[in-house]
Amino acid sequence: RINDYTGTEELFNPNQIFTSPSILYAGHPAYAKPIVFEHEMFPNRRLRAKFAFQLRQRPESYGIGQETVGAGDVRIDPDIPNSELEFYTEEGVGMLINGLLVHLSFV
Repeated sequence: RINDYTGTEELFNPNQIFTSPSILYAGHPAYAKPIVFEHEMFPNRRLRAKFAFQLRQRPESYGIGQETVGAGDVRIDPDIPNSELEFYTEEGVGMLINGLLVHLSFV
């Protein structure tokens, strides 16, 4: 494929660890499957939860590439171009989980 970020052709390996600098992209339904549940604090209401880890990655340990959810010309994140939404690496030791992000909403 042609990497939209670097403009070069690359042999893309889907068997890597993928992260994103964008919570909007990481929260896409293709990556963050929502869980729907009931809770006693909200009788007769259902809640939807989505989870994501917040990471720190070792600089220069990952490649940068475009989105792969088929967004086309629709910009996913107003702060990050679609060509820079995926980070990929085979180096699992260069990451540190430093947060758990939770999004709750009523269904």
